[in-house]
Amino acid sequence: MNKPTCKACSALAKAIDAYIAKVDDDLEGELESAGYAEASESVAGASVLEEEITKILGDQSEALADLIKNAGSLEKAKALLDQFFDDDETREKLENLFKEYFSDQLLDLANDYIKESDGQLVVSTLRARTTAWITNWSGQLANLMQLTSKTQMETILQNALDNGESVESVRLKLQNAGIRQEAYRARTASLTEMLRAHSVARQEAIIQSPAVDRKQWRHSGTAKIKPRENHQAIDGQIKPKREPFELTGADGGTYYPMYPRDDTLPPEESINCHCVHLPIVDDDVLAMSLEERQALQQKIIEEDDGEWEKELDARNRALSGIDDE
Repeated sequence: MNKPTCKACSALAKAIDAYIAKVDDDLEGELESAGYAEASESVAGASVLEEEITKILGDQSEALADLIKNAGSLEKAKALLDQFFDDDETREKLENLFKEYFSDQLLDLANDYIKESDGQLVVSTLRARTTAWITNWSGQLANLMQLTSKTQMETILQNALDNGESVESVRLKLQNAGIRQEAYRARTASLTEMLRAHSVARQEAIIQSPAVDRKQWRHSGTAKIKPRENHQAIDGQIKPKREPFELTGADGGTYYPMYPRDDTLPPEESINCHCVHLPIVDDDVLAMSLEERQALQQKIIEEDDGEWEKELDARNRALSGIDDE
């Protein structure tokens, strides 16, 4: 990556932090400068996602406020939390929202990103494993957010009990004071998932492009935003396009993400990560005719779909306790 692009990434990192803090609206321009596709549409989509998440979490807070009021005491309300979250539909609403968001974003973004390596190719379909990722990650993300909500509410009630607060005081805080930080959680989640969508789409384009044989991790932070030193340490790392990068986590563990914000990474390595990964092009492939490159692209998709089907079958057999030996 050349120096102007690195400077653009640094500016993007600042804009991301500012966006989360809601102190300016420079994110769209910085995304575009850093080479992100469909910057305007992406920011608009993230804003809509943020609004929808805020509403869903706000509705949950209203329901929790009603629970506390009807329980009559904070002790009883706390005892009823497990049943509340078992019956609550917030998780399903979030899952459907994320699934719709990723389904709307990935194909168009992948089609834009394949132009980085081959301006004539089109991404008209996603590989089966990427379609499965949309479903799987949407469910996992909804589960994580629901677990956070439950843990958060348990803490709120316990603190209120410890401080001798009244039922009405806690109820009003849930309704009016933003004690659960719904808007901030929604803003952080929407931005993280918007950037994750770009990473997944770029990886899809990298895989589908016959002209790409390797990929490179690029860090885009600056000292002013307290960058992750371990992410800085792998800046410039190059791997074959189907192999993961190797990242030493802040916790000392070793992780193998296929791209920045890979969902295999723990939250502390993904949330607010500003890194990107870029294709490395084989010019010999670009010298082939368009028809040859299109045929190679289709072969890549078909072979990967076949491998994915085998992986799923092996996984299902293992879960069923079937021994292939």
